[in-house]
Amino acid sequence: MPGIDSLSSICSSLYQRLNSSSMFAGTSHQTISRPVPFLLAIGILRCQFPAVSLQLSAELVSSEYGYTRKGVNMVATQNLEATIVGLEEERLAAMVAADVDSLDRILADDLSYVHTTAAIDTKESLTSGLASGRLNYESITPTAERVVRTYGDSAIVRGGAHVHVNGNHFSLEYTVVYVNNDDNWQMTSWHATRLP
Repeated sequence: MPGIDSLSSICSSLYQRLNSSSMFAGTSHQTISRPVPFLLAIGILRCQFPAVSLQLSAELVSSEYGYTRKGVNMVATQNLEATIVGLEEERLAAMVAADVDSLDRILADDLSYVHTTAAIDTKESLTSGLASGRLNYESITPTAERVVRTYGDSAIVRGGAHVHVNGNHFSLEYTVVYVNNDDNWQMTSWHATRLP
């Protein structure tokens, strides 16, 4: 059986032939799904080399379409991750500015905000604490690259920050959960641990 590089080369060649084939003459990419020629190439590859597993065939799906081994659209995932990181930046700035209007949009109504002290705030108690000055964030500076993982209508962010709040300075690690509520991504959970 040929090696993975040979199979990939064969599959790409078949894809190019099928993509330019008269079978698709007169059709546009608006009327035919773009991956169809490549998927046909995978089918032909499997017919010619029956020992090639379906999993291996799937691994050969073209990155041109943004697919990975498991068929995840990486372009959409990267865009979503950028959206979530942007929301995090906006949220941190709103916390420091005590911008309750921005936080009202970013925070979910069922927010559970667990501080490093183990105190728990709801959306209402957090925003009212910021508005009243009970919580005075002077600065929040990210100290680690955020890691974003997406799972359909939810996203988990892990990161670190140095925080100056109510006169105290400390570093922390945190986990944040965002959910998609009617095409509006909102933070539903925050949990932080103070570093020694």
